[in-house]
Amino acid sequence: MENMVFSLIDNILADCETSALSREERIAKIRFMDTRGIFQLKGSIEQVAERLGVNKVTVYSYLDEVRGERCQPFIKAMEKGGHDISPEPVERTQAEGIAIGLPMRGAEILDYIYRYKVKAATIPEDKILAAREALSRRGIYAEHTTAAVYAGYLHYCEEHGRTRDALISMCGAGLKSDH
Repeated sequence: MENMVFSLIDNILADCETSALSREERIAKIRFMDTRGIFQLKGSIEQVAERLGVNKVTVYSYLDEVRGERCQPFIKAMEKGGHDISPEPVERTQAEGIAIGLPMRGAEILDYIYRYKVKAATIPEDKILAAREALSRRGIYAEHTTAAVYAGYLHYCEEHGRTRDALISMCGAGLKSDH
């Protein structure tokens, strides 16, 4: 079984010079491997780290980013035009406060989203720390969950353009968490 996993990893990485991959390209490879279940098998993290020329902590960091992207039940419901939220698996993310696989009153919230033609944007996991740093430079010490909301707003602006005005919830007490 172990040899099969290593062979799969080699096949996925065979078409590229791993030392020349950008961070985004490495994350794309990690995302692909994760969807194939490679990281469920013992020893895979170490093998991928070795093949990519990074340490295993970096691979775990990439996995956090990739898995955090998946828990976005409202986005997925809107993409399908659905009126109910399907439960999402909750995986590790920097912003644990908003990793909710089955939000309460999901159907009611979706109704408001559709009624008021709300546009939505994902919250890129890899943008949360940068958003936190940007808030900090403005004198706002925020925990990761609040930084994620700001990262989502910035991503929204990238996708849809700046808004005339915006209200961004600055929730939580940033001094509780500094991970």
